[in-house]
Amino acid sequence: MWNIDLTNLLTATIANVNRANVIKFNNSWVHAGTNNNVHDFVMVYRAMVYHPFANPAPVLPGQNGTPWAAGWLGAIGNANVEATVPIGRTDRYFDGVGVAHIQIDTTQNVPQNAINVVNDTILENTDGFEDPRIFRAYGQYYLHSHRYQPDPTRAAPAPADPVYDVQGNVVQPAAGHVLCVKVNELTIDLVNHQHALGPGRFYGLNVSTQMEKNYGFFEKNGYLCAVYGLTQQGNPLTVFQTQQNANTGNALFATAVNDDLRCNSAHPNPGSMVLDVENYINDMLPGAAPLVMFSSSGPLIPNPANNNTRIGVGHVKIIHPVLYSYTWFLADLIVLIASPGQANIPNRPMDGPAAIAAYRNNNGFADLVDQYFAVNSTCGDTLFAQRFGRVAIPADNQAVLNALQRRLLRSSLADVVLTARNNANGIVMPWGNNRFAWATGILANPAGNDLILHPMAFYFSFFYELDMNNDSMVRLSNAWLVHDQANPAYLQFAENVAPLGGDLIMGFGENDNRVKFWRLSGNEYNQKMIHIPQNFNPANFQFLRQGIQQTVL
Repeated sequence: MWNIDLTNLLTATIANVNRANVIKFNNSWVHAGTNNNVHDFVMVYRAMVYHPFANPAPVLPGQNGTPWAAGWLGAIGNANVEATVPIGRTDRYFDGVGVAHIQIDTTQNVPQNAINVVNDTILENTDGFEDPRIFRAYGQYYLHSHRYQPDPTRAAPAPADPVYDVQGNVVQPAAGHVLCVKVNELTIDLVNHQHALGPGRFYGLNVSTQMEKNYGFFEKNGYLCAVYGLTQQGNPLTVFQTQQNANTGNALFATAVNDDLRCNSAHPNPGSMVLDVENYINDMLPGAAPLVMFSSSGPLIPNPANNNTRIGVGHVKIIHPVLYSYTWFLADLIVLIASPGQANIPNRPMDGPAAIAAYRNNNGFADLVDQYFAVNSTCGDTLFAQRFGRVAIPADNQAVLNALQRRLLRSSLADVVLTARNNANGIVMPWGNNRFAWATGILANPAGNDLILHPMAFYFSFFYELDMNNDSMVRLSNAWLVHDQANPAYLQFAENVAPLGGDLIMGFGENDNRVKFWRLSGNEYNQKMIHIPQNFNPANFQFLRQGIQQTVL
C-alpha cells in the first residue's frame, strides 16, 4: 500500500498569487491511458486562495491563509463576469479548479521513482466551481461542481428551472440560497496541456432536496445517473437518473430544460446498509443531534475486477465534540451507578477515566452497569440535566440504555475519538462567534508535531459497490482512515477510485490543505468489502485506522 502526499509537486498558481498561498486539496482521478506499464491519469483538485495573502504563507491547517483559519468565509467583491476574480476581491479570493497530468510506472516499487507529475494547471476562469470532481461519460470528460446561487460575488444568476424543498415547495432563490450541482464539459489535452472548461448544465434541480452536494455520477445505458444520498433525511440509497436518454455527450446537454438536466429519483433495494449503521449509532444519543452522518463522495467507476458492479467511495462525518462530551456523561453515569445507594458494585471506579477503563475492560462490571440502568433508568436524570440543560424524557433514557447495551464506550468509534482527543499534542481548532466563523481562534503558530483537529468533525471514508443493472448496494466496507501514526490526520475527504493495473488508487484531501492518494491492491480492496445485505448487522460495522506511513514527494 502507498500513502502518497503529492501537494509539493503541484506547482501551478494563478496570476499575481504566490504558489505558497494556494491551498490545494480534495482530488479525484480518471485513468486516461497506458503505455508500456506507464499509466496516465487526469487528476482534478480544489484550489483556494484567501486575501489578504498570508505572510508567511500557511503550511499547516489552522494557520492564517487556510480555510480553517478563515472559517470558510466566502468572497467579498462582486464579479462582473461569471467565474472570474474581480479587482479588489478579498477573503475567499479564488475557489476553483486545478488539473494535473500524472503518470505512474507500475514497474517501479518506490513511489519517488514511479510517480511523475507531468503538468499542473489551474483553470483561472473557474472561480466558484467548488469541490470539482472529474468523471468520464459518453466517451468524454466532465466536471462536477456545486455552488449556492444566485451568487453576485461570482456573477452567478439564479437557476431558471424551479427548485424544491423537502416538502415539495418551490424555493424562492434568495442570494446564496439554492444549492446547485452543475455538470460541465471538460476538454483535456495531455499533449499540449491546454485544458479548458466547456459549457455546463445544472443537474437534478427538480428532485434535489437541497441537502446534498456530493453526487456520485455514472453513465448507465445512455442516461446520466448519480448517487444522491445514502442516508439523506432518513432515506436509504437514493439514485437520480436523467429523464431523457443521451447517446453522445453533445446530446446530453440538448436534453436540458431551462438549463437543468431533469431527473427521476429512485431508492434501489437493497440499499439500506449505510442507513442502518447511521441509525444504529445515532439512536444511542439523546435528542435529535447526530453522532455520525454518512454520504456519498464522488463519481463511481466500473469495477475492473467484476463486470457486474460499480465502485463508489463515501465518507462519514464523526461529530467528535458531541461524542467526546457524551463519553464523559456516560463515565459520570457509570460512577454514579457503581456507587453506594445505587448498584454498589465492588471495586467501583472513583472518577470518569477509571469508569471508562473499567467499563471497557471488565465484562462483569459492564454487565452490572447495564442491568442496573435497564431497571433504574431515571437514576441519572440529575446528571442528564446538568450535561444537556434539560429534563430527561423516556426517549432520552432509552437512548442512554442503547449506548450502554450496545457498548458504545467499547466501540471502535469511541476508541477513535478518545484516542485523538486525548492525544498529548492534540489541538482542536476553536469555534468563532458562530458555527462557520472560526477566525477568532486562528492557530497562528502550531508546531509541526501538533495534531490539529477540525472543530466539528472527523472524516472517515468507505467503499461501496452498486449492481451494474439495478443500482442496488451489493457490498460495503468498514469506515477507515489512511493513518500514519507519526503524522496523524483525522479529516480525510476521499472522492473516487481509479484503476491502476490490478490495483486501485483513491484520491483524498487531508485537513483541507493537502492532496494525497492511497494505492491498494485488488486483493486488499476485496478483503475490505466484508458487508453484504443478506446477513448485514450494523453492530459489526467498524471505524478503523489503516496504518500506512506516508510518503511526501
